[in-house]
Amino acid sequence: MKDSNQHFLHLVSLIVFISGMGYSIITPIIPIYADEAGASSFLIGVMVASYAVFHILAQAPGGVFADRVGPKRIIFIGLLLIAVSSFMFTLTDDVWLFILFRAIEGAGSGVIFPAASAYVFSISKNENRGQYMGTFLSSWIIGFTLGPAIGGALSDEFGIKTPFYFCTFISLIAIVLMEIILKDPEGSKEGDQPESFLIRAKRIVKAKGMPAVLFRGFTIQFNNGINMMAMALFLHEIVEMSNTLIGFLFFTEGFVMLLFTPYGGRLADRIGRKKPIIFGGFAVAIAFFLIPTITNFSHTMGSVTINEFIAIGPFTIDEFIYGCFLMGILGFGFGINSPAAMSLITETSPGKQKGTGLGVYGIITGIGFIIGPLVAGFLYEKDVSYPFRLATVMALISITFVHFFVQETAKIQHDAKKSAISLKEEAEVMSER
Repeated sequence: MKDSNQHFLHLVSLIVFISGMGYSIITPIIPIYADEAGASSFLIGVMVASYAVFHILAQAPGGVFADRVGPKRIIFIGLLLIAVSSFMFTLTDDVWLFILFRAIEGAGSGVIFPAASAYVFSISKNENRGQYMGTFLSSWIIGFTLGPAIGGALSDEFGIKTPFYFCTFISLIAIVLMEIILKDPEGSKEGDQPESFLIRAKRIVKAKGMPAVLFRGFTIQFNNGINMMAMALFLHEIVEMSNTLIGFLFFTEGFVMLLFTPYGGRLADRIGRKKPIIFGGFAVAIAFFLIPTITNFSHTMGSVTINEFIAIGPFTIDEFIYGCFLMGILGFGFGINSPAAMSLITETSPGKQKGTGLGVYGIITGIGFIIGPLVAGFLYEKDVSYPFRLATVMALISITFVHFFVQETAKIQHDAKKSAISLKEEAEVMSER
């Protein structure tokens, strides 16, 4: 039977794709654009940081109001903020206004994600929620991955303002499509509530199993921050890889993550939410534990020449291939547990406060992503392996908490089928009697 909500899922996925691409399409362009306008390196850094800060801050109100008035209005506001801020970049060369516009864009993207996630929860069922979340998250990853390449190409071919115009255009297209097709799912509105966000957040945090789920989210982004900061330095300074090879390693991680995110969603529906989180977290721990061994891989393991086995010319398996293998494990770990985690956070949030739960989750994960690079920088100066060792420990602690303190929320499909078969057999026996 065809799922009647598939077209709503695809539209929301398109919106999240645009949100991810809207951020990344101008990411490589903004520093150059601001530099040409006379901005100092410090102000460029402030402008880049303003997006992240307001993205985090906006997730809480975005989630709360998605619960109160329905996610569609909040998604509309987010897309409108992205469209307006992107266009406003093209009308001025004032650096302080650049900072303001980038903050507005961060807020727009920030309110979209919890609202869109709550929407996906509302149109999905327990038995297909992981699959829906996998499709939803994959769309964001694709947008985030394609954005820089599209932005760079448009800038080189048609001028540095073109990516901003393009971002405005696709955001407006998404708004039109949303107004024509999208409607709030039945029962998605909680109604006007006088409670403050702090009261609602306190209830969310106190929900059974929620602290462990939130700590898992914090750990994933904390480790992601460590990865972003320490990995590139380690590969450049210690392993002495070229920038091209370093870039390819990060591409490998993102590509593998993209491949396994939809599979992780289907797996979460089949075997439950907890197991993919635990399996994925364990893979992340293994990868981080082994990353410091990249530098001496050839010395400890030996270089293996492919043409010793097949005559295809000289090609050596060395630190680069080993690094790709470990980054692939990292991408697999991040990808396979993300849909399960999104399903778990919505199903663990009490009542209809799914948007609020996602808003709280977004704040916690954002804090992890901010703290991670800072801690990594401090530890890296002590010993280059310390950030990766800490990431390993954090991953293991988080999956231990999930295992012991989080209750499974999925109605596992194969168990349901077994129950149905048992009931059928029992009915046949009764009829024979």
